[in-house]
Amino acid sequence: KAYRYGIELDGNSYNINGLKLMFSYLIAKGEDEKSLNEVDITVSYLLDADLSFDLIYSNVTDKININSFENMRFFINYNF
Repeated sequence: KAYRYGIELDGNSYNINGLKLMFSYLIAKGEDEKSLNEVDITVSYLLDADLSFDLIYSNVTDKININSFENMRFFINYNF
């Protein structure tokens, strides 16, 4: 079983057009009650209809596969 909870704050509501802040939390349970927990924090900025930026921080505690890690990723997205 897996459950994901999340919340999103839209900067447009605070006159910061194009900015979004997202937080999500994932809980997954294996057959032997070991668990995987993941926290993701994302900051997205839509500069215009074709260009956006995403900064994503992840913290994963994986007791199912014994593989815990943290990482940060930055994406630039352009639509042609």
